[in-house]
Amino acid sequence: MSTREPQYDLTVALTYYTPYMSGVTHTAQTVAEGMAARGWRVAVVTSQHDPATPRRERINGVDVHRAPVLGQITRAQISPAYPLLAGRLARRSSLLYLNLPMAEGSVVARLAGRTPVVSMLHIDLYLPPGRLNRVAVAASDVTSRSALRRSTAVLAYSDDQAHHSKFWPLVREKIYRPIPSPCLDRRGGQPRYRDGDGLHVGFLGRIVEDKGIVYLVRAFRRIADPGPACSSAGTTGP
Repeated sequence: MSTREPQYDLTVALTYYTPYMSGVTHTAQTVAEGMAARGWRVAVVTSQHDPATPRRERINGVDVHRAPVLGQITRAQISPAYPLLAGRLARRSSLLYLNLPMAEGSVVARLAGRTPVVSMLHIDLYLPPGRLNRVAVAASDVTSRSALRRSTAVLAYSDDQAHHSKFWPLVREKIYRPIPSPCLDRRGGQPRYRDGDGLHVGFLGRIVEDKGIVYLVRAFRRIADPGPACSSAGTTGP
């Protein structure tokens, strides 16, 4: 039996992956599984944020590699093994798809060696006011800028997002493409939370300050018509 490590067409790097669910995770998983369905050899490198998950498994045609985690500060994983594992997989790949912001983004991009890096700029990191959060945002910005400098191409969800990002001066120097968030065909479903025929507004996401839900609530309260309804679903955890 051959012990040679597999080569990949694409390595997707992010610190949270399924079974964790977020917008970043959903986007990365849709891209990874979509490319695998097209015949690409795809690897995902992530952290073992849930100790119950295996260090390596295959999900819908994608090889998922998880680095052990020593601890956690808010949502940030402490995993010295992660950038090493990500760099090793990237060097065995034709392309590295790096999801930013990521605390390890700069190191991973460097350890990728000669493998081209395509960075997906999901957001400019925002944290609620506070001294520690200001330091965390500043540190994240440094790693993101370093990773973007080493990127061959950069993606964002829209021109508006990219042009208003603090990283636009770097992004515009690269091959840049706006690509809307991928979604799956869910036709055939039926609304189950509707109560009446009036306007219904739904919010889906973590119920935290940086998601801007407070602005949704304020705007909704200004609607004079008593008919509209607002529904929200999500978690209050990290």
